[in-house]
Amino acid sequence: MPSFNDGPPSTTDADFVIGTSDWDAQALAKSLGNEFKFDPQLSFETFGGSVKNEIQIEGTPFRIELFRLTDQPFDRARFDRRRKVALGSDEVWIPTPEDVILKS
Repeated sequence: MPSFNDGPPSTTDADFVIGTSDWDAQALAKSLGNEFKFDPQLSFETFGGSVKNEIQIEGTPFRIELFRLTDQPFDRARFDRRRKVALGSDEVWIPTPEDVILKS
């Protein structure tokens, strides 16, 4: 009988790229409910050196990482390759599978 441990490894986070320079982190922090803990301190990603904020979802190991889009050619090209897809009644942008593998 298969178990949850038989599948591919998964992460406990979701990554989002902020592609605008006028993004207001403090406004986001104020709009979140009590179950979200927004860390206003920027941290650096080890792989690639991007800056990010983190949002922890209280009571879970899950976190959301908010990366700033850099001016590095690879980051810009990867951002330009993203695809718009339907998610329910909304449209969202996702990276190409190749870019997810390259970043991992």
